[in-house]
Amino acid sequence: PKLAGFLKELRANLNGRKLTMAVFPPLDFPAKWSGFHNVDLIGPFLDEMVLMCYDYHRPGTPAGPVVDLEWARRNVVQVLKSVRPEKVWLGMPAYGYDWSAGGKTKVVSAREGVRLAQKYPAVRHASGTLYLRYSDLHGSHEVYVADRETRRRMEDLARWFGLKGVALWRLGFEEQQE
Repeated sequence: PKLAGFLKELRANLNGRKLTMAVFPPLDFPAKWSGFHNVDLIGPFLDEMVLMCYDYHRPGTPAGPVVDLEWARRNVVQVLKSVRPEKVWLGMPAYGYDWSAGGKTKVVSAREGVRLAQKYPAVRHASGTLYLRYSDLHGSHEVYVADRETRRRMEDLARWFGLKGVALWRLGFEEQQE
């Protein structure tokens, strides 16, 4: 409610300029974050929002995909219950995570993930991400990365729901054009 009050006051002082905000997914995401971005409360004060459909698995969680296409779809459906589709951008990742046997998690750009997939056997995971396992001097690793194909499928999802478009996190992490 405090965020909604702030956005209402901010909007009143923008002199016609647009107000856009990135929001956490409402479903299957830590409540301490998603609860702060209650789209039912803040949606009326935003011209547009970016639904950040990434970090489904992240440091501090078990190994898994940074995005799951079904999870993203369910979150879009939930957001569209209170926000018109032309106000919503689908945030999509150009990265993933590498979980090592020692419990360490590190960010892997899509560029780096595709290079790893050329070196080690990779498969398309049920989540829509690229998945591979490998071992090196530091032990065994599990890697889930959102690559070009993952993002193409997310773009299809955004079109299917008539969303405003897609937003990439993080520019520079994506693979090079062929």
